[in-house]
Amino acid sequence: MSSVLSAANPPEETGKNAYNSVRSRHRRYDDALPKDHTNVSIKPLMLQYWYRHKPLQSLEDAFVMRNACRYLQLLRVCAWLLVAANVAFLAYDVLRFRDDRKTMVILIVIRCVHADAGVAAPPFVHALTTIPLFRFCVIIPATMLMIAFTYSQRYMEHPNWLVVPCFLFGMGMVAYSVIGDDPGYGTLALMIVFCYSFTPISFFVASGLSCTLIATFVTLLFYFSDKPREELYTVVGMLLLFWVAVAFVGHNLERSLRVSFLDEVIVRRQRDQLGVEKRLSDRLLANMLPKQIAAQLKEGRHVVADEFEAVTVLFCEICDWSRVTDAVSADNVRCGW
Repeated sequence: MSSVLSAANPPEETGKNAYNSVRSRHRRYDDALPKDHTNVSIKPLMLQYWYRHKPLQSLEDAFVMRNACRYLQLLRVCAWLLVAANVAFLAYDVLRFRDDRKTMVILIVIRCVHADAGVAAPPFVHALTTIPLFRFCVIIPATMLMIAFTYSQRYMEHPNWLVVPCFLFGMGMVAYSVIGDDPGYGTLALMIVFCYSFTPISFFVASGLSCTLIATFVTLLFYFSDKPREELYTVVGMLLLFWVAVAFVGHNLERSLRVSFLDEVIVRRQRDQLGVEKRLSDRLLANMLPKQIAAQLKEGRHVVADEFEAVTVLFCEICDWSRVTDAVSADNVRCGW
């Protein structure tokens, strides 16, 4: 996309457009802040901006857009890494679910032949031909959907919609763990960390998604797994403790981002106000003093006095000056002088 933009516009034009885009985005952020920003606060538990005991939706929308911009590149990089990891782990599936060196094509053919003959295929053939389906039909497409969504305008306006591809990705990982007879919580824990720390999804939406994935994982685990109950209880307990720790960190992370964004908008507002006051003071000095004297005062010089080795002082009187100035406005007298 950037290459197309560069081809359509010269580098200077592209840079100018990008600068104007940033300026307009900052202006939207500043407009979302009320003039009396001292009454703006953040509810620590609700993670929401309030103004005089009411939710401040304009600043909330501005924060959502700013947060989406902040996570954009990080989200794309992580999503592409997830795609590459799932493609690379296909070899791990092959080594894990077969005991010989038959290729995937041969195993799929064997399964088809057994199905035609009405005979059940060996368990390792069934697992080997089922697990890749979760990777290539659920997990990888969900990740690609996540990447595609970041290139749409809806991403900036509604980044919480990322919960849909994240839900599909998480469900695929849960099914992979349970059906693959690997009831560990490592992949699910990775998904929880990804939602809280590497996406602009809000804390409460990420918490709802995490609880749904954990509940599904626990249900399938106790229904399909043949491992001892004590071992399953240990897995579930460790997963819940891990989720509580990650949720605590995610809550503090979003709260710090909100505080930082509010401080950023307030500082920018104060800087703009200082710029206006500076222009007013410069205009006042220019009307009262010569430009050279005003420039020296602004540079920090307290006593404006120049020394000359030899000077000539001329005292004169303009004839009929009072009569001339009576017929001329004060502005014309000042400009002429």
